[in-house]
Amino acid sequence: TDSFPTINVTALTIDNISVSGNSTFSTLSATTLYSGSTNLENIFIQSNNVRQGLISVNSSSKFPEPINGTSTLNPQYIYQVEGNITVPFSIDINDSSIIGLNPTNDIITYTDSNQLFVGSNDIEIRSIGICNTDINGSIFNINDSTRNGRVNIFDCIFSGSSTNIGVI
Repeated sequence: TDSFPTINVTALTIDNISVSGNSTFSTLSATTLYSGSTNLENIFIQSNNVRQGLISVNSSSKFPEPINGTSTLNPQYIYQVEGNITVPFSIDINDSSIIGLNPTNDIITYTDSNQLFVGSNDIEIRSIGICNTDINGSIFNINDSTRNGRVNIFDCIFSGSSTNIGVI
């Protein structure tokens, strides 16, 4: 069975339907709250958590626009990979999180010869597949010269042409 994160919230609103009090959801979806459909593009969680929302990523265009070949993620959001996403640019995780629900289905396929994940801030990557199709590329170039950062990588599958995982 799949392992889902538990989210504790003090207030949650989806399409003007509110849940209040301390609630725990083993899965967070529209059907958790009611039957019907809704756009879960941005879910705002009002709690003591730093994160303010969830961005559903089903194509590389859902990541911030790359500047000089690197897309810098907003640390206020969790980026949830949905399906196989082909990414031709590097991603600076920038103290945000990239998650999936199943690493065999939720995959980032990197097609460039540089590094997929770059930067120096804290990183969290959970339950995604990571594929590098360029033999000269690598997955990581994370350099925290202060040695105060944290790296959390859980339940990920690494595959592809390159044998170089990179530097963390």
